[in-house]
Amino acid sequence: GSVQAFDAGRGLGFVISADGALFGFHSTAIVDGSRHITSGAQVTFSVVAAPCGRFEATSVSPLGL
Repeated sequence: GSVQAFDAGRGLGFVISADGALFGFHSTAIVDGSRHITSGAQVTFSVVAAPCGRFEATSVSPLGL
């Protein structure tokens, strides 16, 4: 997938999967610990169930790490 958008000030972003599904994520889900990622970056991620019936991305890892 890829990072569609990331707001470093809020620590929130969105990734889009290869099939077009959009998932939100928090900066703490970035595996390298940097708490920052560039919009458009190619990433791998997992999807987990979140409160209120939503799903979110976790273990967001830029390709090449």
